[in-house]
Amino acid sequence: MLFFFYLTPTFSDEPFFVIVLCIFMCYYTKVRQFETILSINKTMEEFISMKNKTLYLTQAAVIAAIYVLLVFITNQISSYLNYGLVQFRLSEALCILPVFTPAAIPGLFIGCLLSNLMSPLSVWDWIFGSGATLLAAIFTYMLRKYKWTAPIPAVAVNAIVVGIMLYCLGIVNEVTGVVGYTAIFVGMGSVALGQIVVCMGLGYPLMKILDKGNVIKPLK
Repeated sequence: MLFFFYLTPTFSDEPFFVIVLCIFMCYYTKVRQFETILSINKTMEEFISMKNKTLYLTQAAVIAAIYVLLVFITNQISSYLNYGLVQFRLSEALCILPVFTPAAIPGLFIGCLLSNLMSPLSVWDWIFGSGATLLAAIFTYMLRKYKWTAPIPAVAVNAIVVGIMLYCLGIVNEVTGVVGYTAIFVGMGSVALGQIVVCMGLGYPLMKILDKGNVIKPLK
C-alpha cells in the first residue's frame, strides 16, 4: 500500500505535473486554433456566397436592362426588326453571354420577356418567344467550354420555336403567300436568317472582345 502511494504522483512531483500541464496546454491551444480556423473559413464561405449572390443578381439585372434598351432603340427604327418574320433584334447579340456567366440565363430571359410585352403578337410572344430565349441561353451555358458554339443555340432554337409560332399564327402565309408545310420551313428559315446576322455578325465579335478583355467578372 505504501509502495502504491509512493508511485502515485503528487503535487510534489513537479516534473511530472509540468509535463502533463504542458501537454494539456499544447493540446488545448491546438484545438482552439483549429476551431478558430474553422470559424474563419465558415465566415469566409458565407461572405463569398453572399458576394456571389449579389454579383449574380447584379449581372442578371444589367443584362436584362441592356437587352430591353437595345429592343427599345431598334423599335425606334422599326418594330418589324424586333417582331417581324425576318427579325434583326440587336439585343440577340447578347445571346453569347451565358458562356461568361450563368447570370445571363435569367438576365436574357427577363430582358426578352419585358421586351415582348411590347410585341404585337401578345401572349404568344411572351410565352414562346421568351421561352425560346431561355432555352437557348441554357444550351449556350451548357456548351460554355466550346465558346465558338456560343451563337448557335440562339440561332437554332429561335428558328425552330419562333418560326413555328409565326407559321401557326398565319404570319408566314400573310407575308409570303406560302401555304402548307412549306410555310413552316419558310418561317424557320426567315427567323434563322435574322438570327445569323445578329448572333454571328454582332454576337460572335462581342464574345471575342469580352473574352480578350476579361470584362465580365466570373462567379466563384
